[in-house]
Amino acid sequence: MDGSVFTKKYAVVLRFAGLHPRNLKRLEMHAKRAGGDLGQCDPVKMKLQKIAKPLIGDDWVIKTLSKVQEMRLSNFADELDALQKRNRQKDIQRRMIEGPHDPWRATAHGPMRELILTVNRDWFDADTAAIFDEGDENNQRIQDFQRLSLAWLKHEFGDDVVYARADHDEAAFHIHAVILPRVDVEMTRTDKKTGEKKVIATRKMLQPSKFEIIQDYEKAQDSVGDWFAPLNLVRGERRKEEFRQAMKNKTVPPPKRQHVHTAPWRKQEEIRLARMAAELEQKRAVVDAKEDDADAIIAYAEQVASGEIEVEVAPEIVASSAPSRTAAAPVPPRGFERARRAFQAALGRLRKREQLEAETAADARVSGALSEIKNADQAIVNIAALLPAGLRERVAHARKSLTAKIMLLDRFRPEQKTPRTPSARPESDPEQ
Repeated sequence: MDGSVFTKKYAVVLRFAGLHPRNLKRLEMHAKRAGGDLGQCDPVKMKLQKIAKPLIGDDWVIKTLSKVQEMRLSNFADELDALQKRNRQKDIQRRMIEGPHDPWRATAHGPMRELILTVNRDWFDADTAAIFDEGDENNQRIQDFQRLSLAWLKHEFGDDVVYARADHDEAAFHIHAVILPRVDVEMTRTDKKTGEKKVIATRKMLQPSKFEIIQDYEKAQDSVGDWFAPLNLVRGERRKEEFRQAMKNKTVPPPKRQHVHTAPWRKQEEIRLARMAAELEQKRAVVDAKEDDADAIIAYAEQVASGEIEVEVAPEIVASSAPSRTAAAPVPPRGFERARRAFQAALGRLRKREQLEAETAADARVSGALSEIKNADQAIVNIAALLPAGLRERVAHARKSLTAKIMLLDRFRPEQKTPRTPSARPESDPEQ
């Protein structure tokens, strides 16, 4: 499966790191899962990884250290032989005391290189074998990537690839390899008379710059990009080219990526995940509190609807009428208290509205009745005016008490802002 049916392009990850011969045993220990940082390894797959044979290099640590020691002793023997031919006895004694030198120039990175080849795990997991959990041996992408990786290692480094293994028990499948860059360095001397350079000795050395793809990172990325193209994979970002263009254009260059080793990275991830977990726990607590409030409000509403709880209008009345709560008595949830106050406020507003509507209706009835009484009184006055004088006096005398009551009622009519005084006279009097 070449992955050509997928539109997303995945990049081949190639990473070099310096390596010193003294660290080979530690590297082998980790490869056999016998020590080192194993926190990133899958416990189930790790059992198989422990017994897995390397792809290149059986007993590679012993053989590699033996080759380095052979180079060291060979150079020492050649140097003593050259001094003997020149009869440099003092130099021979000095070198015998010093002993053999390491066959490399001292550097911070070490004379060897370890490298990792991989792809984002999503690319491997897209294979049907991974989807149906049929094992890495049936994952065609893993098999194709491993085959091309070994071919690329042999093509670029030849016999200097002293070790390669496939790691199946970590986050993403990857190939781990070790390079022993051996070169023969010719030592020359210039003839003072002729100016001709002559080779006076040859030294066996470890020199990583022997390989152009180690010396030039961009060429290494180009190499793997071309090699893994049949799998529809591409090379990584051209970060150095971007940096050069940024410097040329006097703009801010892209930040340099720093590889973080597994243990520090996992510690950072643990801190980050712990912080996220704490934030989620806080949010969950807020959500739980809101859910409790909502449940309490619903429960209170249901009890009010069923008549189990009678809502009082004034909270102070409820507080004074409620029994005093002891320290051991359970405190109602916040939502319950909020619901009680909300229902009290709503009931208060409803009762005020009902009272206002009742008062308005009563005032309207009183005004209507008073108008009818006044109309009747006016009718009495009109009728009395038609009666003889004796009857008119009797009607006027009987009407005095009625008029006083009408005037008293009229003082408290809703539309009357100021009450009338009892001394006011009616508009017409039967005595006039």
